[in-house]
Amino acid sequence: MKKILFCDLDGTLVEKNSLIEADIIDKIREFRENNIFVINTGRNIDEAAELINKVRMPFDYMILNNGAHIIDSQCNDLMKNVIDRETGLAVIELIMGYDNLEASFYNGVRTYILKEGVTHILQDGEFVAVDADFWQTAKDSSHFEIINCSQADRGLETVYEVISRLEQYDVSCNLNDIYLDISYKGATKGYGAKTLMDMLDFKGISYGIGDSYNDISMFQTVDHGATFHHCLDQIKEKADLVVASVSELLKKVED
Repeated sequence: MKKILFCDLDGTLVEKNSLIEADIIDKIREFRENNIFVINTGRNIDEAAELINKVRMPFDYMILNNGAHIIDSQCNDLMKNVIDRETGLAVIELIMGYDNLEASFYNGVRTYILKEGVTHILQDGEFVAVDADFWQTAKDSSHFEIINCSQADRGLETVYEVISRLEQYDVSCNLNDIYLDISYKGATKGYGAKTLMDMLDFKGISYGIGDSYNDISMFQTVDHGATFHHCLDQIKEKADLVVASVSELLKKVED
């Protein structure tokens, strides 16, 4: 029976923009000969494409922005939902009201980050300071594909407060380790996985693997969710498979 595997990117396939398993590319290629391999990430398309090209990661489909954007292997859009300008500006203004939060957004053109009061852009995987006004750049945007924030001290107290305050807006909040990803209302990795399987009229066995809170919705959508031994207990208790690596899961799937 045909299988589909939804695979998280950061912390699952890559760490600090490098492959966690040196030989995983060949194993994914082998899996794809008879099955479907899908990257399911909170990254936007520019950030994901830069990394995918760097590590030469093969894929059949990619789910981006925590389920709000789906592309095929040729980077053609299959589904794309965005945050409207008015809502996005309200969310960004709320985040900027906290002195201890770092904020970022992707407006379909570039990722902008506000760190310690200075605007940065993401370039070649690094934050580069630029002479631009973060708020004015946001106001000049027509829409937002994803908005992010995190505490400068890498804690979560203020992040949880922001999540509570964002309930009044038509957005989805997905916690990814210490980062809060804010995207189109209803978007989750699970929503993206279900949407793609519906598009494909997929009738086989579905698997998902990831390492963080935003992967739980994916576990709840697929037939078999998997995470790693080193992950938090709150993550492991939501998965029905616990493995040491993606390679181990691929072996289980193909046995």
